[in-house]
Amino acid sequence: MKVLHLVRDVAIRIAILLVVGNNAFAAPQFADAADDVARVYENIDARLGLMADVAAWKWAHQEPVVDTAREHLVLERNLARARELGLTSDSVQRVFEIQIQMARNMELEYFEEWRRSELPREQIVRDLNTDLRPALDNLGEAQLAALYWAHEALPEMAVNEAIAKTLRHIASYRGVTAQDLAELRAALHDIRATPGKIDALARLHVLRIGTTGDYPPFSELHNGELRGLDIELAQALALQLELTPRFVRTSWPTLMSDLEAGRFDLAISGISNTPERAARAEFSTAYHLDGKTAIARCEDRARFGNLDDIDKSQVRVIVNPGGTNEQFVHEHIKHAQVIVFPDNRTVFDEIVAGRADVMITDGVEVALQSHRHKELCRTMTGNLTNTAKAILLPRGSPLAKQVDQWLQSEVARGGVQEMLQRALTVGD
Repeated sequence: MKVLHLVRDVAIRIAILLVVGNNAFAAPQFADAADDVARVYENIDARLGLMADVAAWKWAHQEPVVDTAREHLVLERNLARARELGLTSDSVQRVFEIQIQMARNMELEYFEEWRRSELPREQIVRDLNTDLRPALDNLGEAQLAALYWAHEALPEMAVNEAIAKTLRHIASYRGVTAQDLAELRAALHDIRATPGKIDALARLHVLRIGTTGDYPPFSELHNGELRGLDIELAQALALQLELTPRFVRTSWPTLMSDLEAGRFDLAISGISNTPERAARAEFSTAYHLDGKTAIARCEDRARFGNLDDIDKSQVRVIVNPGGTNEQFVHEHIKHAQVIVFPDNRTVFDEIVAGRADVMITDGVEVALQSHRHKELCRTMTGNLTNTAKAILLPRGSPLAKQVDQWLQSEVARGGVQEMLQRALTVGD
């Protein structure tokens, strides 16, 4: 029995790697509802794409198209798995019943053709039991995982270019009718889940990672892909935990509420360990030590050598909302003009353009932005604060001990520093 569970567990992990999209083999991206829905259709396409091979084996071995016992077994297995994922049995059953009927029709079409002209000599007959059925089982797991991630978006998601392309490919299979596609889409729109969230760690072997994507060199969204120290660190952590990373977008104003709402299992985005956050969550061991300092146009470097120089009525201090930068400014800037700028990705352009004078942020970000913007320079020799960057976890997280042990090892061997250097030197 233990062996069977192990085999099933390995199959699930392989299947999830096929569908989550944000995995160790793909460029990291934010989880996206449109992508989740597209992946549902892609998995259906992949299953149907194996029907020519299934039909070829049955033809070569003179087996009938309809295998009621096998169909019943597949359906019951998938319904049991759907219940584990919190998906309602009746809604999932209809989706798989339609696919079974489509597969039957496709195989019958191939049989009819081969009765007239025989099986093509170039047709490779893949083994049904050792090759095709394991592949189909993995795709079944993948499809259920895709349905779980997409079930909230399926009823409302419009047909975008990716979905339309997949639907056209499905429609091109012999034996597939417009009625089949209409019934399939209606069934997918009716997919429902029972109230409450499942444990994605345990059920799907997926690590949901909250990050902002707006704070280089830690977390930066660039041309649709995530990069930076924390993105690489999160991928390495997921690999260590044998989980598939799924990056979830959060923001500085909503970081704590998103964590407490269970939108992700941990957050990593250059997050400072502050008493306010520590009162509501847990932090890992620190992986980077830093502090607040100032950045301004290079010609103004001498103007802002200390906090008193900055906190003057004629000075325009710009800050991004929701994080420790805004907290510091609120606590220490009493006289200067404060500009709250919503986009941390372009906030430094405001200083370059002369619409703001100075920003107070972490030293590592100052180093990166002064490298990217030759017009900007650090203005202070030291830091105004001392802070630790760490991974943010919910209270009582089952991952806390494993995260700490792994992170301490990475820091000790210099792995984190290597990742930071790559993040600091990556091209724009």
